[in-house]
Amino acid sequence: MPKLHIFDEQNAGVKGNLNPESTPLDVFQMIFSEELVAQITEQTNNYFKCVQQCTAYKKNSRLTNWKDASVPEMYVFLCISMLMPRSKKLSLREYWSTDQLLKSNIFRKIMARDRYMVLLQMLHFNDNNTANLLLYKGRCYSRQFIPSKRSRFGIKLFLLSDCETNYVLNFITYTGQKTNISRSNTAIGISGDVVMTLLQLYLGKGHTLITDNCYTSPRLYTLLHENKTNAFGTVRKNRKDMLHMEEKLKRGEMCYRSTGILLAIKWHDKKEVRMLFSAHGAALIKSEKRDYRTGLYKKKPSCIADYNSNMSAVDRVNMILSTLNSPRKTIKWYKKLFFHLLDLAIYNAYILYQKSTASKQKFNEFHLALIRDILRKYFQRRSMVGGGKRKSEDLPFRLIDRHFPSKCPNRAGTTQLSRRKCVVCVKNKRRNDTRYECRKCDVRLCIDNCFESFHT
Repeated sequence: MPKLHIFDEQNAGVKGNLNPESTPLDVFQMIFSEELVAQITEQTNNYFKCVQQCTAYKKNSRLTNWKDASVPEMYVFLCISMLMPRSKKLSLREYWSTDQLLKSNIFRKIMARDRYMVLLQMLHFNDNNTANLLLYKGRCYSRQFIPSKRSRFGIKLFLLSDCETNYVLNFITYTGQKTNISRSNTAIGISGDVVMTLLQLYLGKGHTLITDNCYTSPRLYTLLHENKTNAFGTVRKNRKDMLHMEEKLKRGEMCYRSTGILLAIKWHDKKEVRMLFSAHGAALIKSEKRDYRTGLYKKKPSCIADYNSNMSAVDRVNMILSTLNSPRKTIKWYKKLFFHLLDLAIYNAYILYQKSTASKQKFNEFHLALIRDILRKYFQRRSMVGGGKRKSEDLPFRLIDRHFPSKCPNRAGTTQLSRRKCVVCVKNKRRNDTRYECRKCDVRLCIDNCFESFHT
């Protein structure tokens, strides 16, 4: 049996500076911070200035009414993008449709359609003065074709995931020959370099890596063993330096070869399965299935049992994200990648929230709770960001959130409180000026009865 490197579990696992009272937004902002959103907002505003100087757009273009975006507005923009897959339409315009068969009122209440469209158009992430401008909208040469996937064309990501919690630990975006990976001096190939780059922070600690046959190779596993990292996984028969095992086996039989560091087995079940590992012996264990002829429990190699129970972590991530994925069809591929990374951040926040608060929420419940938290904290009136003023009764959370009366600010240059019409009195065709307001809803209300009436 190969030498097993011991892993210290004392300080392992998904952790965060959180407590049982932490909200979904608190957890999300540990991964997708407000500073990051502020950076995206700044670069989006700068990109508009660049487009304004370099492009002659039409008079009726949405860009003619541009207002610089703010951090709260960018959060609401992201919030709408997160809400869209929960109510799927055939086009973006349909989310703001007034057709009785199509309309979803919440989108019109949160942000004007043209404002969302122009923010999506100007969405940007880098400073064009210090980085190359991605003006190219043609074919993306790093796009991959994988016929076995449901979405056969797309940008390829290499993921490293924790098999116990499914938390995504690291990822690499495939960009062809310019993929950001560490090129090793050993002949482990590009797939091996990808693995070593993903594991850079985890080498030498006794972790156990599970790979499929795209990455498994004797040279890679030997290098991992030298870095005190165990590994096992399925391997291809024709993999370079792979030990030859040409025995003809009956169903349930196994043969193996050993190098002292690595152990390779061939086991025949419904078909031949080849495994390479540095973390198991060649022992057979009892499985949960019985032989229908003898009634005895079937036996299988321990490495295959571990592989079957732990290998699907990345597949589970993709399966869960496929139910509420934000990416939409766009000419600029980097925007689609951004929304996928946003989904990954939400997923990791969900895992962290579960572990920190002992919550039993499902992912879709956490996703919706996060949207509510963002709107509660960052929602702004449309008159403040563009798109006109909405009716006061259309304000989100008017009836379900916590509201408190406060005095209106002083008039400019004076010590007198400003007075404006109460929105409830106006609706009831009465004229009544008031010095009080609800700052959360940004409306003026009489302190006596109107404040309670408006929020109930």
